[in-house]
Amino acid sequence: MRHFDVDFRDKNGERYQLSKRIAELTEALMANYFVYDTEVLEGVWFRDGKFTYEQREEGTWLPFDTEHDTWGYADCYAWMKHSFTVPTRFAGRPVYYQILPQEGKKWAWGSPQALLYANGEALQGFDSNHTRTRLLDCAQGGEHYEMLLNLYAGGRDYEGKIGTRLRLLSVDDEVEKLYWHLRTPLEVANLKEPDELARIHLLQTLNEAVSLVSFHLPYGEDFLESVREATAYLEKELYGKREMEATVSAVGHTHIDVAWLWRLRAGGRNSDCLLFLCHSAQADGRISRLSLYVLPGAAL
Repeated sequence: MRHFDVDFRDKNGERYQLSKRIAELTEALMANYFVYDTEVLEGVWFRDGKFTYEQREEGTWLPFDTEHDTWGYADCYAWMKHSFTVPTRFAGRPVYYQILPQEGKKWAWGSPQALLYANGEALQGFDSNHTRTRLLDCAQGGEHYEMLLNLYAGGRDYEGKIGTRLRLLSVDDEVEKLYWHLRTPLEVANLKEPDELARIHLLQTLNEAVSLVSFHLPYGEDFLESVREATAYLEKELYGKREMEATVSAVGHTHIDVAWLWRLRAGGRNSDCLLFLCHSAQADGRISRLSLYVLPGAAL
């Protein structure tokens, strides 16, 4: 008998086909059914320069076509501003504000960065991994917003002129709930060994749930009924079947690379809502506005 001095390999990936199926259908759920309606936001003005929020009325503001115009150069600071009213057709639904690159384009991993002020309050930071923020849990229609975007294009990772499209989205919370009900345990399953019983149990349960979703139907009440059925199945067979056997602690993390990536000016702008456990010599005394945000029910 011929001897092969290599480990067995599952060349066809049978152990992973089920997890791939669940992953693809889970992402299809979010991509095709989460957004109910979209409004293109126009009437945008642009200003180049290192202005502060208090200087928002200073400088030269120029009209900016977010669908076609571009902005930026290496180590560029800039601002956009615009206003809008939530359409009445969005009434009764959650509403998100979204920032996107131009059609067919992608942003670099670290550029651009943006800080959104909504009606005078700093609301959220944006980058290539964080492109939308929730404005309303249940819109009435007619809500008015004044938006300011503090923009930054990096020096180290600048790849050329940047497109920045703006959208308002009305979405479906039931679809998003099922998405995370599926995705979170799937990521847990994928961390386990291929033949581990806990992984097999998770995948079987998730596969049953995702198979209940009527992907052949367009968005509507019949489709949503299948979403509710899949969610109820998971809450019975997975989330509510037994007590957790582990205590889970969640800790958020950020770091500001002023030593090699960020300018101190940009780093300071990003540090307003963070608790720093230590300072680098470069940041010491320069980034000092420290506070801690704790979600209700969170434990430290």
